Amino acid sequence: MGTTTFRLIAAAAVVHVVSIATVGVSGQVKVGSDQRTAGQVFDNVQVLKDVTVDDFMTLMGLMTAAVGGDCADCHKDAGTNVVDWAFDTPRKIKAREMSIMVQAINRDHFGGQQVISCWSCHKGRTRPLSTPTLDQVYGEPDLLPEDLVYTSADYLPEPGAIIDRYLEAIGGEARLKAVTTITATGTSLGFRGFGGGGKVELYARRPDQRSMIIRYEAAGRDATVRSYNGERGWIKTPLNVLGEYPLYGSELDGARLDAMLTFPDQIKTALRRLRTLDQQEINGEWLDVVQGDVVGANNMFATLFFDPETGLLVRAVRHGPSPIGRMPTAMHFSDYRDVDGIKLPHDVRFVWLDGRDEIKLDRVQLGAAIDPSRFGRPTEVESLR
Repeated sequence: MGTTTFRLIAAAAVVHVVSIATVGVSGQVKVGSDQRTAGQVFDNVQVLKDVTVDDFMTLMGLMTAAVGGDCADCHKDAGTNVVDWAFDTPRKIKAREMSIMVQAINRDHFGGQQVISCWSCHKGRTRPLSTPTLDQVYGEPDLLPEDLVYTSADYLPEPGAIIDRYLEAIGGEARLKAVTTITATGTSLGFRGFGGGGKVELYARRPDQRSMIIRYEAAGRDATVRSYNGERGWIKTPLNVLGEYPLYGSELDGARLDAMLTFPDQIKTALRRLRTLDQQEINGEWLDVVQGDVVGANNMFATLFFDPETGLLVRAVRHGPSPIGRMPTAMHFSDYRDVDGIKLPHDVRFVWLDGRDEIKLDRVQLGAAIDPSRFGRPTEVESLR
């Protein structure tokens, strides 16, 4: 078992145990799905108390990724060996100090732009490296591309041309615009067996309603639901301390973007200030890259990766802002198949900061009627059959 796999499983297991033991218990978690900020919902949140709950949950994944740990590393009381979200461990106190430092550097030296993050120094280590090795000095540089680029270079093709080629490759813009709804069923494979075994239902209605339900075969296990009704969004997963919670921050913006991009012809509506980036090599393949700012969102941008040979979209990554760094969420698309003259991906990998899932679709329908309640609160959506 790889280190990354272990961390994901360990973090999820810790959250699962604590959610059973402490939700609703004084000093741990204050129950109330209508409360919006981390400071209102959790006890003893000091530096990041004004972050919305949905972003706070994602931000914790960003922090653990930066230091290469899991939830227990900061939240376990060494005296009792029990995970306690509210207890101030030495690592938790240090994390607060580092969060203040990161915000101060960006404020005082970069005009408030998000330039420095926890990852900038830590890169998956508890303690940042301070000295390069000579092999690194004289070896090949690790030149990773910037995640945010503001303008296209003159020598690159127009972003609109790359998008138009994609739309033509999957059926043509006119045919795509005629699609009003998409429904699908399939199977969740999870991440290397963890979290899989679920039956998937996908519902989407133009322009911006989307719901995905994963019903697990294990008896007594809650479904995973991510729903957005065009105005409000929710997440419900078995392995988190809140169970179900509404979206208010960048996760709400992300849910809307995911819903809009389910209908590919809406790319130019969902994104503005489109720009073309240099090609990037991913898994040995060079891909065309288009980036744009998400319309109506707070400092969120999305980067789209296209296969230059087929024109197909193979990856979409959205970045939401946070006080300590950008929060990426990615979707990977493959196994495009014809559905009533339109090519749609039947293999979708969803990757976020505290988990992964792979969805294999086996049946996709266009134009089917969808009950509006399919896009509502997860506890209501889950009960629908």
